[in-house]
Amino acid sequence: MNRFKFFKIFCFVLSIAAALYYPVQKIIGYEFKTSHVFDFKVTGYDPYDPARGRFIALTVHPRKTEKGNDIGGQYAELAVGKDGLAVVTSIVDKPGKEPCVRLKRRYYGDIHYHFDRYYINADLAPEADKIFKDAVAKNKLCALQVKVYPDGASAVSELLIDGVDIRKLAKESLKKNCTTKK
Repeated sequence: MNRFKFFKIFCFVLSIAAALYYPVQKIIGYEFKTSHVFDFKVTGYDPYDPARGRFIALTVHPRKTEKGNDIGGQYAELAVGKDGLAVVTSIVDKPGKEPCVRLKRRYYGDIHYHFDRYYINADLAPEADKIFKDAVAKNKLCALQVKVYPDGASAVSELLIDGVDIRKLAKESLKKNCTTKK
């Protein structure tokens, strides 16, 4: 094998490694990072958007801080309240030692989070919407389970209705409806 051919192969392998480095590094960083899991109380509705597909639009609570110090800051420090749901203890400029989540925006003291949508399979979405609307109407506990990472990033895990994943409830409801129609 001549040197030029070896150099071309080396450059090709190096470019493949460089192209894969960033996504692999991000996946490993978020999958193996220590995260805190918080449950946020939610209310909402199920819109249909042709560009984004089916999702449940959520109003995430708490919308205010526990102490009322709503001045400045881009991160909300979190703690678990007496009821087991997330509470915002303070608004800070940078992540510190306490778990905190990056904020989307703030209007007149109201807090808006980045995780205000719950995406779901299009086949399950209509049934999940019925279950969610029924749960909100009956004042059942609807909670969005969110993983919060040390850098303030967050990832939605599940939407829970009285502690049960909405996808599981929707699948069971669809299966029940299919067997009763036969």
